[in-house]
Amino acid sequence: MHVLAVSNKENQGFRRYLASCEHFGIEPEVLGMGEPFPAMGTKLVHLQARLRELPETEIVLFSDCWDVVFVRGLNDMENIFLSFDTPCVFSAEPNFRYAKPDMKLQKQRYPAGSEAGLYRFLNSGAWIGRAGYMAKMLDEIDCPPDWDCDQTLFHDWYIDHPDGLMLDHEQKLFATTIFREGFENTDFEVVDGEFRHKPNGTTPFLVHFGGENPACSGKVLDMLPFSLPRLPITRKALWDYHTNVLWLSPMYRLGLKPYPYGKPLQWLLIAIGLVVLLALVALTNS
Repeated sequence: MHVLAVSNKENQGFRRYLASCEHFGIEPEVLGMGEPFPAMGTKLVHLQARLRELPETEIVLFSDCWDVVFVRGLNDMENIFLSFDTPCVFSAEPNFRYAKPDMKLQKQRYPAGSEAGLYRFLNSGAWIGRAGYMAKMLDEIDCPPDWDCDQTLFHDWYIDHPDGLMLDHEQKLFATTIFREGFENTDFEVVDGEFRHKPNGTTPFLVHFGGENPACSGKVLDMLPFSLPRLPITRKALWDYHTNVLWLSPMYRLGLKPYPYGKPLQWLLIAIGLVVLLALVALTNS
């Protein structure tokens, strides 16, 4: 199995990724180091070129590397991937992140049968598949290097090819903390040194801290039976973490999903907060 990542520079997140690789004896091939990176589309351009050079049947694991850590060695990963009986498996997340105007239409066209619990939607932060198949997929997507949301293009491809890939709804391969700030202890645990996704009873190989908040990732890293570097937790990071918890907690308790209810609920709570603040100011001045 070939492990690929794309990074144009070394930063704290990248060094943490490498430290997790070293812990498990994983040797990733990093593409694009020191080269220009105008937008996320550049990631796909690098991958497209490298996949064409690999044997078509080679199994390739790709993940982001600034907000990803491995939490398990890769010995069983190929067998678990093969158990999906598909040429490609993508990570899954609770939210439908889409950066084109036809968002509602594409959401309505999302493949039937993908209502698999909380982690319904494709996430492009990690995937595994055959090199030839993935190269063909990227040829069809034909992503320009200056396009800023590769996940949108993968959504479009999946919607047009519903049988062309599978999503890891049960977090068997890839775990994520996206839209789950404050639920770290609900989602994850370590038992006998094994990192587990508690609700699904699975043992993912990596965790993707998409849109990373260091307060959230720090809580997950605290669970690991080995030490990894941390990103500094600033006041802003703490503020963002607690404000996210403030609207995520009632949303899940009401049985609502991040898409389409997350943003409206977030703005509603902000509006209520402003009204309360203005009322307090008025009472103080009266």
